[in-house]
Amino acid sequence: MSGEITAMVMQKHNQERVNVFLDGDYAFSLTMIEAAALRKGQVLSDNDIAELKSVDDRHKAFDQAVKYLGPRPRSINEVRRKLRDKEHDDVVIDERDRPAG
Repeated sequence: MSGEITAMVMQKHNQERVNVFLDGDYAFSLTMIEAAALRKGQVLSDNDIAELKSVDDRHKAFDQAVKYLGPRPRSINEVRRKLRDKEHDDVVIDERDRPAG
């Protein structure tokens, strides 16, 4: 899937995310912060793309967990279950389960 970035377009419904196009075709989306490090014409290897997607998966899981916690406090198991329901990998879920530091 490696290729050259031909366009980066802000999403219409979520202006904090950017759609990335490789060789003219939609490839994946990222947060605005992650996309800021990329530029049109840049060539991404398969490893680059995998790393960008991995970082984005962690951002998505974190954002979904925070949104789930908004209405009321939840147990760790409730949050883990919700993230699994959203089809996040256990590796991503476990990473957010560890205390910072």
